[in-house]
Amino acid sequence: MLSAFGAATADVRRERSISITRMLPVDGGELATLAAGLRAEVDADLAADGVRTEDREIRIELDLRFARQQWELPMPIDAGLSAAAQLQIGECFQEEYARRFGRGAIVLGAPKEVATLRVIGTGRTVRALLRPLARSAQTITGAARTRSVVVSRDGVMVREDIPVFDMDGLSPGATFVGPALVDAPDTTVWVPHRHEVQVDAFGTLVVGRCHVH
Repeated sequence: MLSAFGAATADVRRERSISITRMLPVDGGELATLAAGLRAEVDADLAADGVRTEDREIRIELDLRFARQQWELPMPIDAGLSAAAQLQIGECFQEEYARRFGRGAIVLGAPKEVATLRVIGTGRTVRALLRPLARSAQTITGAARTRSVVVSRDGVMVREDIPVFDMDGLSPGATFVGPALVDAPDTTVWVPHRHEVQVDAFGTLVVGRCHVH
């Protein structure tokens, strides 16, 4: 269910990249030509996905690293691909590298290398909306039925009759204390001993520890 909702609320993402492996700065005209080609491919990918032109956003990144090192950091391109802009991006890369790994990890004067040019396209999609349900202040003290379940009590496995609640019968604002089971159409939720369930405004079960004995 959560995966389906995530798919229904996620933007479309398309990405194209090309390996560069050149010292910074790279010829700006060459980079611009490569970026334009990748951008056209990403734009075509989004069009094939049915994303309208006005709903597309495309950005460019350079993966930078210190020369002869293995690990790169992606750096967004905001000020163009000229030599001056690339040197500024190199400074931002060094600051980000120091923030992540510490300034002691940087060799002063070490040359920087462009590893990859990447163009990323995002397509905004129609979003599924969750609307809050009517709220009640229902405190549930008993269940309509029970189910025999083997549980652990102080390290000993024992069989107990556990209260069973139907998910469809729980309104937002309802609360109850475990041990309990909640039967939903697609799953059964186990609520451990000394845990409290609260049903939120969207009908989701929020389970947390409580001090009820």
